Amino acid sequence: MTRDDLKKIFGDGISEEQITQILNQHNSEVATEKGKAAKLSADAKKAKELQDKLDEINQQNMSDLEKAQADVKTANDNVAKLEAQIRELKFRNSLSDKGITGEDADHVVEAFMAGDFEKATESIGQIISNREKSAVADYEKKLMQSTPDPSGAGGDGKDTEPEDVRTAKLLNFGVTDNEAQKAQDFYK
Repeated sequence: MTRDDLKKIFGDGISEEQITQILNQHNSEVATEKGKAAKLSADAKKAKELQDKLDEINQQNMSDLEKAQADVKTANDNVAKLEAQIRELKFRNSLSDKGITGEDADHVVEAFMAGDFEKATESIGQIISNREKSAVADYEKKLMQSTPDPSGAGGDGKDTEPEDVRTAKLLNFGVTDNEAQKAQDFYK
């Protein structure tokens, strides 16, 4: 606002002193308001900068948080793998206690750990069948070993020679080895 503006508004009814007072007061109020506006503008600029920094920090924190979550997931995956290995080792140990080892145990463990219980029970059934066959074969072998052959020898390992032949061998009849052999042959 200028002096001319005030003269136009008030006309001749205003003195120079009054105009000066009004202008001084107006300029003072404008300066105060400009100061407030400058301060608010600076505060707004500072708030914008702070918001930008906060957003940047949040992004970094989110990145750090995401990294931490990925690390936790990796650790949990490793724990799950180790727990699976422990379960497998315990299962193998249990099978070993029952005499199931080697390829037989591998087949059962593989099927069981994969969750294919039907295949696991088939493998166990095959193991039982093989053991039964082996037991029958061992029993038949023992029976064959205890059965004497037609000449009377063999069988359960006992000597089936007649008593008189054994006595003849022991006494040797007081003759030479060749004659003793002939005598032994006679009693056979």
